[in-house]
Amino acid sequence: DCKDAVGQAPGHELSTAVVVMPSGGFQVGGASSSVSAAIQSSAPAEPQRGDRDRLEFDAPSHQRQLSNRTIYDEATMRAISLLGVVSQGFWKIVGSGGDSRYKYYCDFDIDQFVVVAGGGFKVLARTIQNVVRNITEFCEPDYRMKAMLAEFKIGDIIWAVDEVLEGKKRTVDGYTSLEEALAAMRMAKVRVKLDAFVPVHGIPMSVTTMLKLQDNFTLTPPHPTARRQDALGLRKKIRDLVQSNNRMKAAKRLITLQYVVGIDSAPPMQKQERDQINELYGLFKTDAACLAQICAFLQTLLEMRESRDRVAAMLLAEPDRLLSRITQKLRQLHNGGVLMPEIIEKADQIEDSASKICRPDGLFEDLGTLKMSILCHTDSLSAQWLADKRIDLDELANFLVNQLQ
Repeated sequence: DCKDAVGQAPGHELSTAVVVMPSGGFQVGGASSSVSAAIQSSAPAEPQRGDRDRLEFDAPSHQRQLSNRTIYDEATMRAISLLGVVSQGFWKIVGSGGDSRYKYYCDFDIDQFVVVAGGGFKVLARTIQNVVRNITEFCEPDYRMKAMLAEFKIGDIIWAVDEVLEGKKRTVDGYTSLEEALAAMRMAKVRVKLDAFVPVHGIPMSVTTMLKLQDNFTLTPPHPTARRQDALGLRKKIRDLVQSNNRMKAAKRLITLQYVVGIDSAPPMQKQERDQINELYGLFKTDAACLAQICAFLQTLLEMRESRDRVAAMLLAEPDRLLSRITQKLRQLHNGGVLMPEIIEKADQIEDSASKICRPDGLFEDLGTLKMSILCHTDSLSAQWLADKRIDLDELANFLVNQLQ
């Protein structure tokens, strides 16, 4: 089982609602382990019940919960929680990692909804600094592997690690503080994005969190025009992914499109399409899904290489440590009946080169080639599965978008 490579399936997308108060306290449903004692100098206050009701989302029966230790192991919990800006009190896990109908996952995405009151941007800035500091200091205990911050952005402006920790960034007009940049973020309706590579059972995983500032506790549904625009954008992505031979990713985007449209509340006459969408979850439990997961692992290594980060360079100096668990999963699939002799031969050659570290540049070129070979094999398996089930992703995407007309 490929899932064993990184433990139990983790959460994919989390939603946290928090109020940053000018007094320095957080109005949340619990305390955050990532917030320093100095920031918690004022005791966190519980939201009123009505506020909490408006913030919490319904959790369907297939929804995985982060607090369920029978699903999420300690290493997974550690990796996800590392990017939590505040309390987990309002976290909800959605997407592939949060849906029990998915067997494999490729990365983590975290949405955190933040309500800032008064002068709370100073507190929010300090909290973000603590999160970034925790990432830079993190080391997975079992494998002695460090995490690294890949990118921190406010809107389209990228902040270096040192700039975040110092709390200021040089601009054409001098310097701007992190607090000022965050306050301007709300005025400009932009978001904060934080990307990191965090090791989970010896494999670096891509973890992304988005901070979305809310004016109040009420999470209003998107305007119908915005919802249709989102749906049209997803339909185009699905079509492009099918044409570029990445049906696995296209199928995942179709599930996202289903949630945007709200097909679960469709009338009975649409039962055939709903049944096809439900059947599509079977694709995410196949060997093709496991291969797609391996592709994601390899892509993370390639992105680490491109980052030129000091921590990434230190990790990649021993590429055999990073590759051994990935290539092991390829062999397990091959021995289990997913015959791919050329891919296995290429993986063996790469693993041999990695152990010698004789040509690092060439090694990562070979990794890119291996990833593309696996991606092609993944798409071939996915296309065959879809054909056997008589599922046309383009037709389903068109059907879903037409529900908004």
